[in-house]
Amino acid sequence: MGSSADKKLGLLAGAGALPVLVAVSAKERGYKIVTFGFKDMMSPKLKDASAAFHEFPFARLEPLFQKMEAENITQAITIGGIAQTSVIGGTPQFDDLALEIWRRMPDRRVDTIMGILVEELEKRGIRVIKAIDFLELFMAPAGEISASRPSPRQWEDIRFGFKMAKAIGGLDIGQTVVVKSRAVMAVEAIEGTDRAIARGGELAGDGAVVVKVAKPNQDMRFDVPAAGVETLESMRKAGAKVLAMEAGKVLMVDKEAMKALAEEEGISLVGVKENEIPDEY
Repeated sequence: MGSSADKKLGLLAGAGALPVLVAVSAKERGYKIVTFGFKDMMSPKLKDASAAFHEFPFARLEPLFQKMEAENITQAITIGGIAQTSVIGGTPQFDDLALEIWRRMPDRRVDTIMGILVEELEKRGIRVIKAIDFLELFMAPAGEISASRPSPRQWEDIRFGFKMAKAIGGLDIGQTVVVKSRAVMAVEAIEGTDRAIARGGELAGDGAVVVKVAKPNQDMRFDVPAAGVETLESMRKAGAKVLAMEAGKVLMVDKEAMKALAEEEGISLVGVKENEIPDEY
């Protein structure tokens, strides 16, 4: 986590709410947050939580790394979404460093992209620490989270979906599946959770179960699976009725707002642990 003498923390931020949660949590612990990221991608709320805020044109890595060096960053967190679709085929936007890193990637999976970025940071003397260390309070708890409870049939789908989600996670395809009657309706891939839910709902109709897990070898330094109000809004539109999250591994971005919307829509929220899903209901 860094010594008490070194309280400056670089935040390499992508899109979404997670970088904001990390920045606020780290600031509350006494860290001086220096944020780096690409223009039009980061949340404006990061400016309020940051002692310094630096934006760069998309995929211009050399000036970004130079600024990190100028700020004397020795430890950093990298968190937040950078859609793979924005970089697949997007090499004309890259500077020379980004293009060199891109060309040495064996594939374009999220783990590969982020893993090589972490290697590049650490080559430059910047230690990448786990974002999860600042997010413990936001993780899904084990057990039933909402008043609405899954039915016995839905618990069967949760158990089945958990195994399927772990399997696709092991291949770094995605972390979410939509199931119904112990059949997979949709698998999350590059399109993201919300669009996978929409596609699954089209096939399943009302009553689908959404299961979100951490990958078996999830690198919590840069990749924390998360669900939020937007996830439940997508479920509402799709007619899905259960969201099962791996307890202690999936982050609930706004737990109280999620619970309130789940109550309103009759959606069951549950946190489940691997190999501890109950056999009887």
